[in-house]
Amino acid sequence: MGNFVLSLFGILIVTSVNAQSTLVFSAVQAPVVDISELVLKQAYQRIGIKIRIIKQPGKRALRSSNSGKTDGEVMRSKGINAEYSNLIMIPVPVNYVDFVVFTKNVEFTVNGPQSLKPYKVGVRRGVKLSEGLTKGLNPLVVDREEQLLSILDRGRVDVILMSRIGGLAQIKKLKLKGIKILEPPLATGGLYHYLHMKHENLVAEITESLKKMEQKGEIQKIRNQYISKQYQSYAPL
Repeated sequence: MGNFVLSLFGILIVTSVNAQSTLVFSAVQAPVVDISELVLKQAYQRIGIKIRIIKQPGKRALRSSNSGKTDGEVMRSKGINAEYSNLIMIPVPVNYVDFVVFTKNVEFTVNGPQSLKPYKVGVRRGVKLSEGLTKGLNPLVVDREEQLLSILDRGRVDVILMSRIGGLAQIKKLKLKGIKILEPPLATGGLYHYLHMKHENLVAEITESLKKMEQKGEIQKIRNQYISKQYQSYAPL
């Protein structure tokens, strides 16, 4: 009887701590993070936990989360914990990044990288996925995202490759007109939430919360609503 009471008391303490605690997560500064933050706020709210986000440069964010200075990462690509071993990946994507073709003056159906061959293509330096997709196409390479949109707008290239949200954010920032997205995406990859190992006890609970949101279509709905609200008038989807 005594052991039962102690166990019950322990459960009540954990529940009380969860209900009152605030977890702090690292994240980079990017529009795609804003969507993931909205998803996580709902998922954690459903298990009685508040969250707060600290925006940091990429490597610093990972060092903070891996060392335990923060409680984890808002979202990263799959498998980042192979290098940052103190992080536990939650196996439900909270968002995704899709690389799409942006154009202004040409129209065609995107059917893999080979469909880009007739066109002059622009990519950003250092983005491995873009470099891989345009291998052998002799793309025009620039250093920054805003440069990509600029060379497309000025007609120096026919198409550029960017993440959907990254491109839409730059179109809005630069107030460009007439630029559109060609479908389908050339590549899509899931983005996953990571917890520091000190919160291993929360893994099952937050996984279940996110699974329910995914099954009900709530994660996709949050993404669609964000894009529609922020960028619909710049490049209708």
